[in-house]
Amino acid sequence: MDEKKKNEKDVNSMSFFDKIIEIFTGIKSEERLKLKKLKEINKDLSSLKFKFYNYKNDVILPSLSAYFYDIYRSSQVLSRYFDVK
Repeated sequence: MDEKKKNEKDVNSMSFFDKIIEIFTGIKSEERLKLKKLKEINKDLSSLKFKFYNYKNDVILPSLSAYFYDIYRSSQVLSRYFDVK
C-alpha cells in the first residue's frame, strides 16, 4: 500500500513538460521513472570517491566487489567481540 502511494507521488511530481513528452513519445511512466531512478543512483554513486557503476555501459565495476570484501573483512574484527555464529 505504501508502494502504491509512493508511485502516485512520483507520477504527481512529474513536471508539465515531462507529461507532454510522455504523451508524444509513448514511453510509459514506469519506464521513465525507472530510468530516472537509475540516473539518480548513478549520480549518488558518482559523488563517492569510489567508482562502482558505469551507467553508459550498464556495468558494475570490479571495485564494488573489493568494497564488499573490505566491509566483510572489517566486520570479521567485530565478530570477535560479539557472539555471532
